[in-house]
Amino acid sequence: MLQALTNIIQNSVEAYAGTQRPPEILVEATMYNGSRVHMTITDHGCGMSKEAVGDAFMLFATSKPHGTGFGLAIAKKIIESDHGGAVYLESTRGQGTKVAITLPREQEVREW
Repeated sequence: MLQALTNIIQNSVEAYAGTQRPPEILVEATMYNGSRVHMTITDHGCGMSKEAVGDAFMLFATSKPHGTGFGLAIAKKIIESDHGGAVYLESTRGQGTKVAITLPREQEVREW
């Protein structure tokens, strides 16, 4: 989970490159229905086009000159497959991006 959050927050930090705004990232978490945790990571960086939002979780999709396109794809896999959660992305070009994550409060212990 730490890797997923690191990837998302790193994208938020990088979203301020080329803007005149100082980086400000808001991370919030709340309990939902007593059994789920709802988390949001919000930035006011460069934002993304509708097309980029649609491709954001695809492996190798990137708009960064030196990006790999692994960050959000890996985050989605970790959140959904490894932790039984869900991840959503909202973004507006020039205004910023919000990533919303829901996770079960408790998870089954997996035996390998």
